Amino acid sequence: MTTSLGIKEAVPPFLDPNLSEDELRSGVSFASAGSGYDDLTTNLSSVIPVSKQVELFNSYIEKLKEIVGEDKAKDIIGEALVLIRARTNDFLFDFLDLSIRRLELDSKQYDDFLLQRLVNFVQELYGLGCRKIVIVDLPPIRCLPKKMTIKIQVSKNRKCLEQKLNSDAQSYNRRLAKLMQELQPKLKGSKIVYANIYQLLISDMIKHLQHYDSVHPTQEVYQYFANYFEKEVVLKLLHA
Repeated sequence: MTTSLGIKEAVPPFLDPNLSEDELRSGVSFASAGSGYDDLTTNLSSVIPVSKQVELFNSYIEKLKEIVGEDKAKDIIGEALVLIRARTNDFLFDFLDLSIRRLELDSKQYDDFLLQRLVNFVQELYGLGCRKIVIVDLPPIRCLPKKMTIKIQVSKNRKCLEQKLNSDAQSYNRRLAKLMQELQPKLKGSKIVYANIYQLLISDMIKHLQHYDSVHPTQEVYQYFANYFEKEVVLKLLHA
């Protein structure tokens, strides 16, 4: 996406020990593959939890201040595009695969729990100066390559799984979209955009499973994402 927007070829991780000052000025990533809003998700996958990612972001701000000064750092953070996408791993690891949360919560209660964690996360980022935030919804869970690969051992027999998985994702997404609309007015000066990748992917995943390996989309699909974000999400941010 950063390539499509003409920013740079890729967004490096903040924990890269060889980051240059130019990289710090133009943007870094705090994401950790396999993470989620639920701490149990990160415990299971041994990755960096979202709470720790906020701490890392705070450390980044301090480094940025040392490089460009406090006022310029504030401007950079305020104009930065913050992309948040995490819920899929919570769904797959905790609630569907290992059933740890099923002992405590039903599907709606688990959504309530995660949506509140997301609100807290956005509010923390806002408190640190972020103003342009994109929240990505859940993809069609029943057709995720990773989920199909786990459930179906023979790759040539891969097919989308039970419809209920998508129904749960759609239910969560409707609540997420409504919640983000309600949250933005409470955060003065913010621009919060809901990115609907569910609709973007639903027909493509079902019709073109060859575009995905056992876990990930191909480069072609990532380019598809980038084009969508450039044409739809960025425009919404500019005109919000």
